[in-house]
Amino acid sequence: MTKNIGIIGVGHFAAYLVEGFFRASPDRTIILSPRGKEMSQQLAQKFHCKIATDNQNVIDRSDIIILSIKPIDLMDVAERLHFPEDKLVISVVAGAHLENVSSLVAPASAVCALPVSSAAINKSPTLLYPDQKQANELLSLLGPVIACSSQQEFDTAGAYSAFYGWNFKFMEEMTRWGVDNGLDCEMSRKIVEGTLASAAGMSSNESEKTLDEIVSNVATKGGITELGLNIFNQQNSFNSWHDAMDGVRKRLSNK
Repeated sequence: MTKNIGIIGVGHFAAYLVEGFFRASPDRTIILSPRGKEMSQQLAQKFHCKIATDNQNVIDRSDIIILSIKPIDLMDVAERLHFPEDKLVISVVAGAHLENVSSLVAPASAVCALPVSSAAINKSPTLLYPDQKQANELLSLLGPVIACSSQQEFDTAGAYSAFYGWNFKFMEEMTRWGVDNGLDCEMSRKIVEGTLASAAGMSSNESEKTLDEIVSNVATKGGITELGLNIFNQQNSFNSWHDAMDGVRKRLSNK
């Protein structure tokens, strides 16, 4: 039997999830909380979702409930609700730890997950902790699921969700560089998008090699790739990326 999905907290991120679920399984029932009324109505019209009367009604009508709430609001919202034992709750609240979510939704079962916005096109590498069959099957509709074995592993891996977002800023900067140097904006953006996509594709295709080996292969001695990498290294540019990842990891670990 196809499980009904309920979503509590209908903002922009929930919209990505709804679109991804609809693309993968258009006949599945998705029930939205009325909070964020305008967004809920737009999604209901576009993806044939149902709108509940309130958050408790979402739970009562759903088999699997996704909590897509701002971290600051999680406790206040969840404490007002009753989650029956036969429900599965998937928290996609960044920084919310399994122990806390489980206590808030007991006696229901709980897992934590971190999709990214590419869930809308079913390409999200989605983190899951712990690995739970129903949750894994559902989230796999949004893209590959990466199961974590501990809270610490989930927190560290979760930093890559921010890294995903930074790539759009990197794309913006590289596109602007092309425009500043005489390229048409559309052309520059197309090159940047294609270059990043093809690099990821080659990395996957050559998975038997380490990334260091791939870098060595493409950065030929005296070539333009080596020239750019030397400039990055001279300016310690990659240290900033590590520092940013450390900052995010600490936030997700509540440190």
